[in-house]
Amino acid sequence: MSTSLITAIEGLYEAFEAPKPRYIERCPCCGDRKVVKNPEKALRDLTADDLSAYSIAVFSTVGGVIDFKYYLPRMFELAAVDDSLSAAPSTLMCHLTRGEWRRWPKFEQVAVEVFVKAWFLFTLDRQPEYSGQEVMGDAENVLCALPEAGLALEPYFHMLRADQKALIQIYSENEAALSNESLLNRYPWNYCPEATRAFLDFLRSAETEAALYA
Repeated sequence: MSTSLITAIEGLYEAFEAPKPRYIERCPCCGDRKVVKNPEKALRDLTADDLSAYSIAVFSTVGGVIDFKYYLPRMFELAAVDDSLSAAPSTLMCHLTRGEWRRWPKFEQVAVEVFVKAWFLFTLDRQPEYSGQEVMGDAENVLCALPEAGLALEPYFHMLRADQKALIQIYSENEAALSNESLLNRYPWNYCPEATRAFLDFLRSAETEAALYA
């Protein structure tokens, strides 16, 4: 794990430090009463298995802003370093929007922004060779999730252009979509037309072409 990611994760724990929720709201018609497995554990000891059900269901059939903020640092940490968490990056970003995170205190918003940037850079460093199959924790999965939380793509495009290896791999995966955007590999693009256009414009741009062949 990179130093910047470790620092960003610690920033989340500091920003969202709070007492453990005594009760988590849940839909009475569905779901297990124990929405977090082993809730007696310390936050940092919770595993992907402990939090997977909650990470998907929060704001739909269980939970609310208070408990989401409490579990957020551990869920985001697991999303970055443990591919077994059930919630995809796009799901976690949607939760931020459902929780109206842009109304949260500024220091909490900044902690999230710093983490997401460090997370993306970490995924660039470990971007796998293109194999034709989607990888949950790779850079494009984080990139295409950003619009779900209202985060601007342009700064992340600059980061991607600066990493030629990752850029080549992501360009190769999406090259067919340059002539047929329905062939974009990651489903969140298809739910956000503006983000899709921005991503394809990025791939087609002269700046990207120059970075590919630098």
